[in-house]
Amino acid sequence: MKPKEKKPETIYRIIDRESGRAQGSYSRTYCDEFDFQSVNKARHSNVHGMYEDNKKYKISKYKVTYELIEDDCDGKEQIKKVQIRKIQEEDRILKLAPEEREEESIVKAMTAMILKDLDASFKNLGSSKRKEREEK
Repeated sequence: MKPKEKKPETIYRIIDRESGRAQGSYSRTYCDEFDFQSVNKARHSNVHGMYEDNKKYKISKYKVTYELIEDDCDGKEQIKKVQIRKIQEEDRILKLAPEEREEESIVKAMTAMILKDLDASFKNLGSSKRKEREEK
C-alpha cells in the first residue's frame, strides 16, 4: 500500500514466527511495504516466494483506526516557540559589541538574500520540470 494513502479498515502483515517481528517486502515504488490488503497479497509479496513458508511466517490481521490526538500540532505552541527564538536571537545580538552587531546584520542580510535567490531558483526549476512533463 502506498505510504500516503489512507489504509483500509483491515490490513494484513507478515510476521516472523520466531522473532514476532513484522516483515517488510521490498517494493520498487514504495520501499519496504508492511501492510497488505489480503492474505494472498501478503504471502506472494516477495518475488522469490520466501513468505509462502507457513512454518516460518504467519499472516496477522489488524484493524486500523485513526484517532485524532491533537487537532493543531503546530498552532499556538509553535508560534510561541518561534517568538521565543526570535527574542533570544535579538538578545544575543544586543549583547554583541557595536561593530560585531553591524557584521552580524550584514551576514544576516546576505544570508536572507542567498536563501531568497535559492528559493526562487528551486521554484523555477520545479516549474520547468513540470512543463517538461506536460510536454511529454
